[in-house]
Amino acid sequence: GMNIYVIFRALNSDLPLGDEPISAVVEIGKAMQQLSLKDFFISLISSFRWEDHLWPVMYLYGFFLSLVTHDSYLAVKIASKIVYLLIIGGTVYLSYEFWKSKSRALFVFLLISLNFSQYWWYGIVGTIFPPANILTLTSLLFIKKYIDTSQNRFFVFFCLSFILMIFSGEVVFVTLPLFM
Repeated sequence: GMNIYVIFRALNSDLPLGDEPISAVVEIGKAMQQLSLKDFFISLISSFRWEDHLWPVMYLYGFFLSLVTHDSYLAVKIASKIVYLLIIGGTVYLSYEFWKSKSRALFVFLLISLNFSQYWWYGIVGTIFPPANILTLTSLLFIKKYIDTSQNRFFVFFCLSFILMIFSGEVVFVTLPLFM
């Protein structure tokens, strides 16, 4: 509860202007708006700023943020709050799906909501990895649903989500052991 109040208070806080979501992700999205359809798809697998990463999901995220507003600062500021709430909600829902216990889900909520480091990166600064984190939660949910029901559609959704997760940022490699 307290973090929800702090998040809305944080709408008035300032973001570091040199942070990657503002200086890179949304700016790449703005540049992608100017491309032809062919070049748009080529840019999804391109490397920007001498990076050695393939981040097509991240570039799409920046593209959609740049469509919302041309103000990179405002786009990241609003998106970071929404993503933070999605991560909290998704993690609590996933913990309930795994344990089928409201008390454990509440415990997970308390652990997350008291994690001020996570709040800082997602609630205020707005990290460049929101798609990676959301796709990790989605992949875990789909593999859990597949294990529980043996329905092939959940396996297909898991595979699609997992592939998108891999191409959304290097932070997902920390989560790969969850799937083994």
